[in-house]
Amino acid sequence: MKILLKNAHIIKMDDSPMLNGDILINGNKIEKIASNIDGVVDNVIDCKGNILLPGFKNAHSHTGMTFLRGGGKDLPLQEWLFTYCFPREDKLTPSDVYYATKVGIVEYIQAGITAALDMYFFPIEIGRASEELGFRMVLQGMYNSYTNKKELIRLYKEYNSKKSSLVTYQIGVHAEYTLGEDAKKNTLEVINELKIPFYTHISETEKEVKECYERHGVSPVKYFDDLGAYKYGGAGYHCIFFSDDDCKIFKEKNVSIITCPGSNKYLNDGLCPVQKYFDMGFDVSIGTDGPASNYDLNMFLEMRLIRENNPNIPCYDILKMATRNSALAMKLNNCDILAEGKLADIIMLDSNLISDKIDIAQSIVENGMKTSVKMTMIDGKILYMEGKFFFGEEISKMYENCEKVKERINGEILC
Repeated sequence: MKILLKNAHIIKMDDSPMLNGDILINGNKIEKIASNIDGVVDNVIDCKGNILLPGFKNAHSHTGMTFLRGGGKDLPLQEWLFTYCFPREDKLTPSDVYYATKVGIVEYIQAGITAALDMYFFPIEIGRASEELGFRMVLQGMYNSYTNKKELIRLYKEYNSKKSSLVTYQIGVHAEYTLGEDAKKNTLEVINELKIPFYTHISETEKEVKECYERHGVSPVKYFDDLGAYKYGGAGYHCIFFSDDDCKIFKEKNVSIITCPGSNKYLNDGLCPVQKYFDMGFDVSIGTDGPASNYDLNMFLEMRLIRENNPNIPCYDILKMATRNSALAMKLNNCDILAEGKLADIIMLDSNLISDKIDIAQSIVENGMKTSVKMTMIDGKILYMEGKFFFGEEISKMYENCEKVKERINGEILC
């Protein structure tokens, strides 16, 4: 199927100037970008001067935590995890994660997020929910009670061998402070056998760093580096309390920094020094973290927080963090920018964000909101347009199923 998006302000996110023109989509890929495209197509959409750019990429989340939203607020991170989240997550079934993930995906798509890197339980169910709704998902597999070493390798090869698949697979661990000896041994063996990047939460709180020194005599970054975890690169989530030596390790090993400002604010973790990392030449990426520690799965909020805390970073570079940088950190090199041959993961933003007085990137970062999203296209398919979803499933039913999961688990906790 060929779709022609006409009369748009196109921001490719490849550092080229904005183009007033059209985009031709053939199947799931961008066939042509030009100032005026003609020809026989199946569907012509007049963008009416609205803005087209690559979809936002959520480089860190736990999508299925929708059933935990709003609980345990004002608790420190580890107390929040161990007393509120973990006891409830222990009661999750595969179908629970499937239902809870669908709610998160709906919210992503409405907010112009076209892909997420998801670390959560029962990744096969996360993948199933994603494929059914047409969402691009990178699963983070982990060695644990339901995924052994052999299964990790099988899933990695199976998901990543499907060239047309919406779902891909990366491997990591939750964090140093939850890492058991078996998980450490088997994860590192998989990383080295497959020669792949490594993903984990890291240096999110002062307490985490302090206790890592007490256990191992080094920082979390040095701990994982000494284990050889970064031999093939990867990414760290949060990265708030880095020493200069930690920064040097990440730089030398080509490890991405993924900041989650909304979640860090919610949990009062601290302020990620994004300006410092930007000045050091890191291609910083952005994640929302899970909906349990972030009420709103909203990249506009995350960009605005970065802007408020780092006013000297140009807005275009913040927009790049939410699109191109995050895509590359997630190993989604085929949909990082708008270019011929890239996957058609495209969002359309309201032209009201265009102003003669301020730069368009500044307007998107400082003034954009979820209601600015007029269209979300993933893999060449329009999933959201002008307030309407095109899933073939009822949104209300998805929320109803998730609410049942929440009620059952909370009821079991109280018993």
